[in-house]
Parts: sequence; structure tokens; C-alpha cells
Amino acid sequence: MIWLENAGITVDKLKKGIAKHRDYIFTFLANPAVPPTNNDSEKALRPAKTKLKVSGCFRSEEGAGNYATVASVIQTAIKNGQNPFEVLQVIATLSQA
Repeated sequence: MIWLENAGITVDKLKKGIAKHRDYIFTFLANPAVPPTNNDSEKALRPAKTKLKVSGCFRSEEGAGNYATVASVIQTAIKNGQNPFEVLQVIATLSQA
């Protein structure tokens, strides 16, 4: 419990937070299809964080938005078992029409 104290969280506050959000926190217990961690989400964010560490920053909001859009399309294609390059090609072709 020392880590709670160091974070400025009391046990009572932790109990209240868990009670308030228990339907969401423990969904994985009632539904086996729901993973108990957010590891997939963290993995999906890792390439963006690496890009940020390497370049230091995005040069514009538009550039950051474009990167996020393309990264999202690529990750979605991979999760759906599609070739991300083919998906991007289809999108590029449609946007030219």
C-alpha cells in the first residue's frame, strides 16, 4: 500500500473509485472475450511513441493528424487480417476519384 500513499491516494478513495466503476473494471470477469489488460491498446500506441521519441515532435498539427490517421488505418487493417498497403492503395484511389 506504500505505492498508494506515494501517489497521494488513500485506501478509502481507491475503494470508492472501484465501487463507482466496478461494472467497467470487472467486465472481463463476466465476459471471457474481454481481455483483463489494456495491453493491445498499449501495443497499438507504441509506434507513435517511438516516432515521437525519434523525431522529437511533429512539425504541425496537420502532420500529427495525418500520421495518426494513417497509423490508425494500418493498425485496423492488420487487426482485420488485411494487407495494410492494399487498404491504403484503395483509399488513395478512392480519394482521387
